[in-house]
Amino acid sequence: MLCYRCGSHVPDSSDTCPTCGQKYDAAARQAASPSARRRGSIEGAPYKPGDVIHSRFSILEMMGAGPVGYVFRAMDQQHDVEVALKAINPRLLQEPEERTQFSLVLKVGKKLSHPYLSRVYEEGFDGDRPFFTSQLIEGMTLRRMMEMRVAKGQPFTLREVEPLLGQIADALDGAHRYGPHSDLKPENIIVLPDVLKVTDYGLSLGIPRPPFVQAQKGYRAEAYIAPEYVSGSEIDAHMDIYSLAVIVGEMLTGLMPDADGIPEVLMKNPDLPPAFEALYRRALNANPLARPKSAGEFAAEFSSIVAKGPGGSNRISRHAQPLGSSALTHAARSAEKPPPPVPTDQLPIASVSPPVPKAPSKEEPPVDATQPMDADMLAQIMAASPAVAKAVTAQRPVIKPSGGNTGPVGRASAASTPSLHAQGIEDQPTDPAQAVTALRPPPRAQPPAPRQPVKRVEKRPMSAVWLVLLTLAGLAIGSGVGYLVLKHLRSQQAEDGSGTVTAPTPPSEPREALPPPAEPEVHDPMAPAGKCPPGMKLVSGGAFKRGVAQDDPDKMFDERPLENVQVPSFCIDEYEFPNKPGGLPTVGVNWDEAKQSCASVGKRLCTEDQWEKACKGPGNARFPYGNEFDANVCNTDDAQGRDRELAEGGRFPQCRSAYAVADLSGNVAEWTASDFGDSLSSKTQKGGAYDRSVHAVRCSARMKGVPTERKPTVGFRCCADVLQ
Repeated sequence: MLCYRCGSHVPDSSDTCPTCGQKYDAAARQAASPSARRRGSIEGAPYKPGDVIHSRFSILEMMGAGPVGYVFRAMDQQHDVEVALKAINPRLLQEPEERTQFSLVLKVGKKLSHPYLSRVYEEGFDGDRPFFTSQLIEGMTLRRMMEMRVAKGQPFTLREVEPLLGQIADALDGAHRYGPHSDLKPENIIVLPDVLKVTDYGLSLGIPRPPFVQAQKGYRAEAYIAPEYVSGSEIDAHMDIYSLAVIVGEMLTGLMPDADGIPEVLMKNPDLPPAFEALYRRALNANPLARPKSAGEFAAEFSSIVAKGPGGSNRISRHAQPLGSSALTHAARSAEKPPPPVPTDQLPIASVSPPVPKAPSKEEPPVDATQPMDADMLAQIMAASPAVAKAVTAQRPVIKPSGGNTGPVGRASAASTPSLHAQGIEDQPTDPAQAVTALRPPPRAQPPAPRQPVKRVEKRPMSAVWLVLLTLAGLAIGSGVGYLVLKHLRSQQAEDGSGTVTAPTPPSEPREALPPPAEPEVHDPMAPAGKCPPGMKLVSGGAFKRGVAQDDPDKMFDERPLENVQVPSFCIDEYEFPNKPGGLPTVGVNWDEAKQSCASVGKRLCTEDQWEKACKGPGNARFPYGNEFDANVCNTDDAQGRDRELAEGGRFPQCRSAYAVADLSGNVAEWTASDFGDSLSSKTQKGGAYDRSVHAVRCSARMKGVPTERKPTVGFRCCADVLQ
């Protein structure tokens, strides 16, 4: 446990704190446990201990309050485990469509399974009050750690921020498979000795923007919100890069962006290297596309800055000592020493000199941006605090990431069942977690190689210069001609609709229907507003981002630019027509036949906007299943680029959008009710087919179809109005 008087580590076998002498016994340890006490109620809280929500969740205690609601410790009586229950202020979600959108966003959150992300379990409504339950995590929020540093007057160092940033970035990259986190701030980051947890995924996506921003202002948390969210512009994962940069800058300097613009961090903390300020300002750029492309890229650049220096004054010496009282005491004392002077050979040189050849040496790779934070590092981070709250008892289980690999690739999934950990969502718990097994410290950057004498460079004759210029000119002309030829070929392919690929026709003999695939989603605690006919899925109305981003590497010339579009709620067939799981879709029909087939069952062809919204989901994903193409998820070209064959509906169970609509990517292209451009002689087809690859099977991809044509790769699906 950690001493609640001085914050030092107290071994389980010790009765006194080795740093301050505070005495502990079994009774004191039990009293210090959060499970042995009950917090007092907060005025205005909707529930009190003993209340039962949905005949399932029994309220045990109040844990805190945040901008959008209250957090409670609750007992899930169905599974007999403790969970965190967050009750949302009903004034934030007043319209039925807003509540439906909130439920859909949380259903996306249920798909997240990552060692550094808090799990979402259930969501529903208690009367008019939305709520959801999630993993219970007891630990210290990053906000609390920052407040302790402010009280001491000692900001974080680059080396201390690095492991925290690595894990946060890894968590964000995991979440970005489904969409932006959208509510990243220190209150939603819970730090444990060897791991951290990021909570509250997608809350701002499920709540209308104006009331959400206003609620954050009431808690002075609006500085973490990206400007594009506040202005109502398009949002994506870049908004989390902005929030992450705000947090890092606040940890290092205590400054945050405000109405006056981006703060001058080097003026506040001159020990920071200039390269950090450049990265910091780029991540806070008002243009989202100017920011780093991912959280991992931001963390990698930060780690490279730490490794290269200057900034040696910001590094803490980490000796390979066993984790114990002496090591932690040494870390606590060394953290308070003034930083050593920067070596003069690391200062920037104003004069420009000819290139100096480097001495041959084996360069050590940069520090891993996603290295795990061990207990030794946590002790150094917390050593500067004047006082720390009471610790968790040694008997309480501790969160550990699954598997031994904690790198950014190949992480084991977190447990899918609720666990006995506490999560303070948007509150400020004061209970630091107990120390767990320390992981190895990150490798140190190799010192710079010694300077070598400058060699004289002889001037080359002018003929060689002209030869180089002529060669470059020839390459430029050849590249331009190749680009024009490629553009002409793509134009012809788009005009022909499906190109020259010959697709296999569906089997003429009836095939045995496959059993319906298991529904991956959890049953809703309460039905959303409006219902759909059997076999159809509800897509909530509201704004979505239609079209393709300018920086999409697979963008085609005939795609629409990204823009906000309003679409009312509608119902869409779960599978391609005839909407039967395990049955082959109907192909080889023209546009009129597809339209009449939908009308015969009381439905209609989907518009292009409806189809694209159902595909992208609430998170504006590039593919139904996420932002990165995976050839094994849907019935498209395989990983070797070979064509597949027509498949039964539901054969690819993971090929579902956030609205649980199947086979929107690949299998067969689908007729829509929308014209392709201004011409009435062509209709829009969406989704690609089993013989198409990444560029054609994205949600924004579109293809021009002649209404009278019949192709074995083209089918359709139907839409309908919501039943009231």
